Amino acid sequence: VKEVKQIIMENYKIREAGEKEGEAGMALVINIEHFVGKPEDARLGSEEDVKILESTLKYLNLDVKIKRDLKKREFVSEMLDFIATLENNKPDIAVICIMSHGDEDSIV
Repeated sequence: VKEVKQIIMENYKIREAGEKEGEAGMALVINIEHFVGKPEDARLGSEEDVKILESTLKYLNLDVKIKRDLKKREFVSEMLDFIATLENNKPDIAVICIMSHGDEDSIV
């Protein structure tokens, strides 16, 4: 694992903690586990995926923000807030992960 981190940092120029103040980058993870009016569509077990993803992103020295079960307005607000934060902080890297159901025509 240590070798993988070194390869990533050398090839993708993600800085080590302490190289500059703060984390190397920022990540926003949005997990939609429960769906209003559709309990049968719940993504049971997705919280474990969130924990693993969060751990991986923190290992890469990213400041990770987790949001859960957002409604449309909250979703848009979080995205706009994240973009504003990016513009103010100018991180080396930014990651957005949206975890939900979907098909060709829509995301549930």
